[in-house]
Amino acid sequence: MDLPSGVVIAFAGSQDRIPTDWHHCDGTELDAREHTSLFNAIGTMYGGNGNPKFNLPDYQGYFLRAANTSRPDGPDYGRSVGTPPQRRCNSETSAHLRRGPHNGSGRGGL
Repeated sequence: MDLPSGVVIAFAGSQDRIPTDWHHCDGTELDAREHTSLFNAIGTMYGGNGNPKFNLPDYQGYFLRAANTSRPDGPDYGRSVGTPPQRRCNSETSAHLRRGPHNGSGRGGL
């Protein structure tokens, strides 16, 4: 199966079975002369000067989601592709936080 250069895809197999021409999205610096197709797809969007170095995106610890280009009421509306999401204030994330019993100190307690 041919995939376009620059595509990000999850791999469910063990690390020793990752195809040899794939890269981890870990911010690694690569040489544009050796990875022409990938450099043409992503350029220096994630770092490097393109002469000859460029960086892979570093998505370690991130949850990837589709770009929101048309829903003003959705998360991250208007955020550029390849940029990290904005942190949300507590009122927007409180329903997702795990809370322990209150210990009277102003902090959650366990």
